[in-house]
Amino acid sequence: MDLKFWPSLQLIAYARVARGILFTFDLEILKRDFMYEGRINQSFGQHIEERVSAISVPLFEATFKQLKFKSSKSTDQHSYLPIPNKIQKQLVGVVLALRLEIASWFNSHGEITAFIANFDVCSTLSWYSTGIIDRFETARVLIRNENLDIVVRLYFACQYHFVEDAQMIYTKMTGYGEIPFPIHVLRSIHTSYRLNELKIGFTRIMNSKQWLRLFEKIISQEGMGEDRISRERFIQNCMGIRFFFNRLNGERMKYLCLFFCLKLKGIHHYDLYSCLSEMNAEELNDIVTRLPQEELYRIFESFSCWPFQIMFLDVVNRFRTLVTKDIFLDLLCLIIHKLGRQWRDYPYEEILKDLWKAFSSQYGKYVEEDETLNGITKYVIEAPIPFNIEDFLNVINRCDTLKIRILKYFCFFW
Repeated sequence: MDLKFWPSLQLIAYARVARGILFTFDLEILKRDFMYEGRINQSFGQHIEERVSAISVPLFEATFKQLKFKSSKSTDQHSYLPIPNKIQKQLVGVVLALRLEIASWFNSHGEITAFIANFDVCSTLSWYSTGIIDRFETARVLIRNENLDIVVRLYFACQYHFVEDAQMIYTKMTGYGEIPFPIHVLRSIHTSYRLNELKIGFTRIMNSKQWLRLFEKIISQEGMGEDRISRERFIQNCMGIRFFFNRLNGERMKYLCLFFCLKLKGIHHYDLYSCLSEMNAEELNDIVTRLPQEELYRIFESFSCWPFQIMFLDVVNRFRTLVTKDIFLDLLCLIIHKLGRQWRDYPYEEILKDLWKAFSSQYGKYVEEDETLNGITKYVIEAPIPFNIEDFLNVINRCDTLKIRILKYFCFFW
């Protein structure tokens, strides 16, 4: 079975409306939070709830197509109704998921964001319909924005493998002398190696195939052992992985690429999905089967992120023979963590129920050995519908040992 993501129209509608709501905020203020503090003001979630609650829909056509903001003071009270509470809660969650996506983009380009402080977030960031930033198209926009520092444009051209653009931009920098890249930016293999070739007079035009051969030469010249140099060569080029992954020569190269990127969490979950989906069933099975438990867990974890939650159980079941007791317990704590942090972009209680149903016969006894974890799990499984998050939080707050365990495993989320 190949891994393919088929988003529903409902999911696309949630993402579209959520992005519209997010863009009603002053993104310049949010941008400064992302760039200099790496976080959002705690009151932001409350502001989102207020704006979502202000959305109303026509009484006889309560669909996403007709969503609009309407003042509660309107005299036309009989024509419009607020959207259902269940949809409001999930919409708030999707908005928060999208702002985390923006934060992730800034974090991924932390070494260069000081150079792009003046760019407009709304007009620059390109989005897929599912609420994920199209990083390659965004890079293209930045590369071709002549109002940006030319060094920034060259950086994105190298990182995302825009070969012709890199050539063109470099020719315009001949008057610069030494290229003013800070040393931490030059850690990127493609950036540093490419610039070095240009500096020593490598002036012939390279097409994509020649660029790829150059990259394979770089990453293979040390024998591709699991050493520091090999590790850095993949990790420092994770941003461009969708360009070169499917072109890597041989299964071992692909395995090492995924292994190193997963090990140090250097790959975005959409890029990881793209790499996995490009492989046929046999190749996918061979590579995933060889991964250590920690890296396998990170694959499962990535499918608990927006918008891939609808695939989570399918992916876990696809590799269920590889799911150990420790992986199962970690996944259980992951879902409990998301419920405890009130992530609303997906009904995570349903994921927990399905996960328990699939693996409780194998590993349920290990959960029962932990009184606290067992109590929390049973509460979610037996909770009435709709799931009451306030009651769940009250249970969580009485379970100190579980809170410690969750923080131990998942403190890197925030």
